[in-house]
Amino acid sequence: MAGIGFELRKVVQKGSISSFFQIAVSGAMIVAGPWLMTIVTILLIQNFFSRYFTENIELFMGVIIYAYAFSLLIFGGSHYLITRRMSDLLYEKKERQAFGYVLIMFIPIVITSAAIASPIAFSFNLDIEHDTLFKLSTIIIFVSINCLWVIMLFVSVLKWYIKILSVYIIGLSASLFLILSLSKNYGVAGAALGFAAGQTIIVILLVMLCLIAWRPVKPDFFYKHKIKKGTNLLKTFNFIKKYRFLFFTGVFYYLGIWIDKLIFWGGFGETIPGTGFKIFEYYDIPVFSANLTMIPGLIFFTIYTETEFYTILRRFLLIIGKGLYTDIVESKNKILNIVNLSLKEQSLLQGIVSI
Repeated sequence: MAGIGFELRKVVQKGSISSFFQIAVSGAMIVAGPWLMTIVTILLIQNFFSRYFTENIELFMGVIIYAYAFSLLIFGGSHYLITRRMSDLLYEKKERQAFGYVLIMFIPIVITSAAIASPIAFSFNLDIEHDTLFKLSTIIIFVSINCLWVIMLFVSVLKWYIKILSVYIIGLSASLFLILSLSKNYGVAGAALGFAAGQTIIVILLVMLCLIAWRPVKPDFFYKHKIKKGTNLLKTFNFIKKYRFLFFTGVFYYLGIWIDKLIFWGGFGETIPGTGFKIFEYYDIPVFSANLTMIPGLIFFTIYTETEFYTILRRFLLIIGKGLYTDIVESKNKILNIVNLSLKEQSLLQGIVSI
């Protein structure tokens, strides 16, 4: 993310009103695109478009909320491992291999997502028209969301913030248009299909952007030890074992984000008829709205905190190789000072925005 942070920082330095607007919108989409798009969609439907639904709107929103929650709870740890491996390839200037690795990771993500979502979706006992269409749309939503998380781990490497922003605008517009259009004839099943289509469009367009930049190639580690069967599987296991704490960092991070919702759903939520899902609207909607206040802090982190830290850390690592001990200590102290200052500024900004 630091790479695109530097690009956004160049725009900020222009100092014009339009440049700050570009940063606000582009930065928001890049640091929180899938999450932001979902919240906006839910709020728009909840407040403005609910009259267009002839069937259970809670069923539609419940599926989307649960799909996002469990996409992160189930796959959050693997996102950290994918990022770790992808970062190694990017550090070695192997962008094409890194993109190839991302595309290869789509295969287990799609298979696992479909395997998890299919039995759950087809266990629904729904009293709606076109229930099979709704179940299939539910599966597509879960699969497309997980694919979107994976491509988002890589897409910021492009540094094409305007094009990335355009993709999200196209996807959000298509999603809302299809939701409203298809729901007229197919009810809540059509709305689910429209949202799934919007998510899928974003994934396809982001992949196309990456294809324009690089022609993917298979990473080196998939070529090694061809003769020995199971070697790649063993290497994968060893990789996971080596970075197991990184994996559990992702698991517990997303569990920390969603655990309050799980508690409220289980303790106070109302069951959506025909499903095992519970939602607690009095809590869910205010929390999702409040989450929007985190976006300015995330943008600040991407443009300032992360880029400053990257710059001083790179200087520190270069000094280690050839500098005097006093230079190393001085550079280390600069890192600590920048971290402390950044945390204070980040906390102040987030406090003001939240209040």
